[in-house]
Amino acid sequence: MSTTHAMPQGIRNALKPRERMSMSQWARRRFLIAEKGAVRPGPYDLDLTPFWREPMDAMSDPAVRNVIIVACAQSGKTQIGNIFIAHTASERPCNMLYVRPTEDDVVEAMRDRFAPMIQGNADLRRLLPAAGEWISISKNPAIRLSSCIIYGAAASVPRQATSRTCPKVLFDEIDNCEDASGALGNTWSLVLERQAAASILHCKAVAMGTPNDESGTNWQEYLKSDMREYHEPCPLCGGYQAIKLGNIEVAQGMRDPILIRHHQAAAYRCTHCGELIEQRHQGWMADRGIWVPACQQVAEPLPLSDVDIVDRRALALAEDSVRWTPKLTGEVPINPQRGYRVWRANTKFEQCTWSNILARFLEVHKHPEQMKVFANAWLAEPWRDAVRSADVDTVRDRIGVYEAQVVPTRTKVVLGFVDVQLDCLWYVFRAFGPNQESWLIDFGTVEVHGRDHGAALDTLYKWAFYRGWVVSGQAPDTATAKALRMRAYAIAVDSGAFTDEVYEFARRGGVVPTKGRDQADFRVRASQVEGKKRPDPLTLYHLNTTVFKDRLQRLIQTQPGQPGEWHLHRDTTDEYVAQLTSEHAVRERTKGKARAVRRWMKKAEGIANHLLDCESGVLGLAEILEQKREVSVMTLRDEDPAEGLFRPGIVPSKPAAPAQPVGRIKGFEGRGGGIPRS
Repeated sequence: MSTTHAMPQGIRNALKPRERMSMSQWARRRFLIAEKGAVRPGPYDLDLTPFWREPMDAMSDPAVRNVIIVACAQSGKTQIGNIFIAHTASERPCNMLYVRPTEDDVVEAMRDRFAPMIQGNADLRRLLPAAGEWISISKNPAIRLSSCIIYGAAASVPRQATSRTCPKVLFDEIDNCEDASGALGNTWSLVLERQAAASILHCKAVAMGTPNDESGTNWQEYLKSDMREYHEPCPLCGGYQAIKLGNIEVAQGMRDPILIRHHQAAAYRCTHCGELIEQRHQGWMADRGIWVPACQQVAEPLPLSDVDIVDRRALALAEDSVRWTPKLTGEVPINPQRGYRVWRANTKFEQCTWSNILARFLEVHKHPEQMKVFANAWLAEPWRDAVRSADVDTVRDRIGVYEAQVVPTRTKVVLGFVDVQLDCLWYVFRAFGPNQESWLIDFGTVEVHGRDHGAALDTLYKWAFYRGWVVSGQAPDTATAKALRMRAYAIAVDSGAFTDEVYEFARRGGVVPTKGRDQADFRVRASQVEGKKRPDPLTLYHLNTTVFKDRLQRLIQTQPGQPGEWHLHRDTTDEYVAQLTSEHAVRERTKGKARAVRRWMKKAEGIANHLLDCESGVLGLAEILEQKREVSVMTLRDEDPAEGLFRPGIVPSKPAAPAQPVGRIKGFEGRGGGIPRS
């Protein structure tokens, strides 16, 4: 009769299959920050950076080929790189290649980061060899563990990368290295090609860093990825949105960064409900965020009435078995390269509140060099090099001595443009005279109260067509003691936002609805936006914004005395100058396009560009009038009559519609009649 004996517990434990943990699970349970001088030493905690969970798990997912992370400074990305190395060595052993910009960078990281990390974590300490030197930081940096070898390589010395072909590679803070690589080409591409040539299964490359310029490897690879952004729910309506610098607001008139920081006065304007979200909700929103690829959109809000979902199942750190996530629409990305962008508003660190971010922006937004650092280190965006864009000094040189809100005597026609925003209308009015000369006469904002855009547009309409502007050098009438004034000939209004209100407003005489397109094969194109059954359908004019922004840049840089001289009045503000220089032309290669295209883009996220849009929109309106044989600002002559002149008290307060001349735009009534053409 056979006898059975119970297997000792120690042997059973040794034979038990090891639990496979994702990178985020392993980090939260096993990883200890042991680096000297670490800001937050001790057990790794994802609570302050819940957005790192998905990128970490993608780095340990065999189905994901490459992971690209562009992140702001001090966001915890360095620890993510450390954990990737540690998790691979402990849970999925294979040889690794660690790449930094220079040899000194590699040696410093291995000596000051990886060595203390291995000695301070029990899971890694057990992998140290029993005898012999396990770390080399001389000619060929390497760390030799019982499970794998971590090789070091400098991006500036591509031959170090070619000598090692490893299944997993970590690129840490490298930019484009073509100049240093010479005939070998980009180091990132070189390493990936060698992985493919070696037919390595489940190989993975991870690149992380702060983007310094558009040509940098990190940013270029992010643009090739599925470009995921962290979307956070509104605590008032539940709508998910990617947090943008432009939506961070403070009370009107508060522009002092010190006071904004002291009072933590900033709030966030929800893109869904339009309400202001208080500063205290920033962490709540970050805890419940989700990553959304660029090709998809969130289709449903967070159900705020369901306490279980809101407080437990919607958390970014909730277990996968119970976690609730909203439905997404759009095509599911098939891109094997994951891309993640993290900026400071996504974190819950004390120094990264909305108020601190906005205060820092206000401190540096007028200084290009400091703005470059802000864009890189705070927004995790490259500072784009300008192409033909006028700089701040060039714009300031155009400031003259004439008064604001006064029409120069040589003016023949005044045109305006309105940019409609959620809480205000931005406007610009420019006077045009002979020899293509133009003068800024008025710009600013009209507040929108209670979302009543119709009332705000009505106010602006009265300013433009009923009140007008005083004509310079004209003596007051002796009978009425009122000076001669000039009203706008026409204004264009952007219909990209609050379209219904804009279309209703555009039915008034002298108003042209427009819509901008940054890529088009035309300058201006008309289209009907209402059914043919309507007796008087509204006409919308599409503007090629790239063309008119190019034209604006040429005008700004026109030399004095030359045709097209472009003027600013003496009260032109720094804000106007900043907005006029907020964009520049860059070349981008888009998916499906064989060649890169030029487009005007903001130099950094959050910079206001409304006045730039208005000034280029005025040129678009001039093109509309030119094409329709209404008015030609290009051929104005000294002998042409000035349009829209009136003297209050002599003419009716509401000007009569002029007679319809031959060639006038259908459904459009300018003020003062057409100017005779040569």
